[in-house]
Amino acid sequence: EFAGDGIDNIGNGLQDFLYGNVRKGNVLIVIWDAGNVIDDIFEVSISGRGSMGTTPPGGRRNFDITLNPGTYSLTIRGVYTDPNWPPCTYGIEVYDQDKLILQEALISIEETLTTTYSITIR
Repeated sequence: EFAGDGIDNIGNGLQDFLYGNVRKGNVLIVIWDAGNVIDDIFEVSISGRGSMGTTPPGGRRNFDITLNPGTYSLTIRGVYTDPNWPPCTYGIEVYDQDKLILQEALISIEETLTTTYSITIR
């Protein structure tokens, strides 16, 4: 992958894979399809920044961003799931520098609905 281009360059379902500890920002949000069928798409939004983009279908995406210290609302929206395999199921990790501040697995939401987390960046 080519970090930061937002494209699944090598067709392996990963988008913006970051090698080692190479990071541009102070916050890393990782979200992936955690369901039994690799089909779900999710949108990530942050208060004050708006939409950060979507994950590739059935894949994972790393959002490497810079946020000032403070508390933010992080919203995950189910964009798509195969109608035969609802709901959208995801896993998420959020890092402030190298400290894991949020970790959830197997979270299910219906298509078009959202889940919101409060994250505090130091």
